[in-house]
Amino acid sequence: MTKGLVVHVSHAGHVTVQQFGPLKNNPTIQVIFADNHHAKRQARQFATVMQGLAKRYHVTRYNAVGHSSGGNIIFDYLTAQVPQRAQINKFVTIGSTYPGLTTQQLNRLPRSLPILNIAGHVWHTSGDGGVNLQAVLKFSHQLLAAGWSPKTQIIHGSPLTASHSMLHINPQVDLLIIQFLYGN
Repeated sequence: MTKGLVVHVSHAGHVTVQQFGPLKNNPTIQVIFADNHHAKRQARQFATVMQGLAKRYHVTRYNAVGHSSGGNIIFDYLTAQVPQRAQINKFVTIGSTYPGLTTQQLNRLPRSLPILNIAGHVWHTSGDGGVNLQAVLKFSHQLLAAGWSPKTQIIHGSPLTASHSMLHINPQVDLLIIQFLYGN
């Protein structure tokens, strides 16, 4: 992968884009929300980001990787009843819980969407220190019950490797994501 763009979204939804390289050779586009604790609002803002990426940068297909509330933002965007100009290939969710998830929402997901659900489990605890392991795994169970075949991985380890804030920088998680998105 190559670093392509970093997109900043302000509290009010104002979007600024920094370009670091050409958008080729599996470029990454990192979207950073100033306020990432209101998934429904950020999903609407993410729709604006995606429209801008499609229009200005000709992004027509993408893989989505969301850590914590980032997973909720992507999920809410994917299940919102708004036209999407770019098509999602695969979805990775890391340490995300989906409280209040309904079958109706799940049925709005693209039927053939491959999903990787990653959870952290710190030694002798009930989760990754930020979210409960069973709450993260519940998403996989709900997907299975609705007919999807998600891939589920649990990262076991110390607070330095499996805690909530460390999952997105864990090399083991990076390898899982790369293998899921691009194959071995």
